[in-house]
Amino acid sequence: MNVMKKRLGSVLLMMAIVLTSFVGALTANPHPAHATSVKLTLTAAMVTNEGATGDPTRLVDEQTTAGDPKAGSGGAPTTTFFPGWSGSYPASAYIDLGQNYDLTDVYLYDYNDIANMTISAGSPSNWTPLFTDGLANYKYWSGHAVSVTTRYVRVTMSSGSATVAEIVLYGSPSGGGSDTTAPAAVTNLAAPSSTSNSVSLSWTSPGDDGATGTAASYDIRYN
Repeated sequence: MNVMKKRLGSVLLMMAIVLTSFVGALTANPHPAHATSVKLTLTAAMVTNEGATGDPTRLVDEQTTAGDPKAGSGGAPTTTFFPGWSGSYPASAYIDLGQNYDLTDVYLYDYNDIANMTISAGSPSNWTPLFTDGLANYKYWSGHAVSVTTRYVRVTMSSGSATVAEIVLYGSPSGGGSDTTAPAAVTNLAAPSSTSNSVSLSWTSPGDDGATGTAASYDIRYN
């Protein structure tokens, strides 16, 4: 009798779960806002050289190789921004993140040689230094905790010896990173098979922001 009650209870529970999941509307939930600090995406298109020599995009061209130095899994990038020994110093370039971020950490991969590199925040022609790293290590990730809201990050080399192979930034979109773009609607919801107490559903995930990305989850409801 106890076994039968347990089985009956399991069946009723399964029916309740399935029935309350029957679809009347299917809604995609966007990825949650960035409430915690994460590694930011950096690309060559974000970088502007303030000088006439060297290629500062090399500071962000090996982000995959760089890995996650804050988590202790930083890689070993090799390309560096080098304006030349006869270049004009200090030499600067800046990164446009596209929107304001609350930055929490900056990691520099000290490749070789010794000289100062200064990281600043603010905007073009209006910079505030965050820290200066003497780059006294060799092929080593140097981390710096910061607390600043900015769209732009500036890198300034004191000389050609300030050799950094990659920069990694951590933070979250300013204001909590609210997601303002709704997912696109599901257009091909189907129920190819069903029984007296269950139904199989299928659909194509349209995206997180419109048709871009992947929704984190779905709400399945009936009425």
